[in-house]
Amino acid sequence: QKAIEDLFYEKAGSFQTPSKEEVRIAMGYEECKESMSTFEEVFNIFLTKEKEIQQWSQNTWKNLRTVLTDFSEFRKDVPIESIDKDTIMSFVVYLHGKGMTNYSIDSLLRKFRRFMKWAYDNGFTKNDTGFTFKPKLHYAFDEPLYLRPDELSRLESCYLPKHLVATRDVFIFCCFSGLRYSDV
Repeated sequence: QKAIEDLFYEKAGSFQTPSKEEVRIAMGYEECKESMSTFEEVFNIFLTKEKEIQQWSQNTWKNLRTVLTDFSEFRKDVPIESIDKDTIMSFVVYLHGKGMTNYSIDSLLRKFRRFMKWAYDNGFTKNDTGFTFKPKLHYAFDEPLYLRPDELSRLESCYLPKHLVATRDVFIFCCFSGLRYSDV
């Protein structure tokens, strides 16, 4: 952060705005590109740099780290440049073998694509397959859940703190109208 402040202070004297490339160099991205080439190494840079920039919470950081953990279990020391459709499909098959559902795999792949887009944008890879390829996952829809009349009446009459009363009322409205909570 100090390097960025110094860069902007230096440029302010001449009434200039630093270029995108100058900011990247000040943040240390350029110096890492030569020596870092595996998925794990670049992902660790992503976690470190973006946590500072985006001000991620600890939970967000842990959530994104699951991609690194699962991919490292799948294959160690994979050059980031070599990740292609076959690698991604093999990763999906591996995740299925671990017992993951398509919903969980889709969530993990969204985080994976987020990272690969970042790696592409920051020059760690010239391969855009990692964020443009989206394997087709099929979802099995379970039978809808609903509340029985006695459960609904218990929910209507239960005591809740003031800040949850409106939420309960909206939920009950959804039960009677058939609307999804997110739609209301």
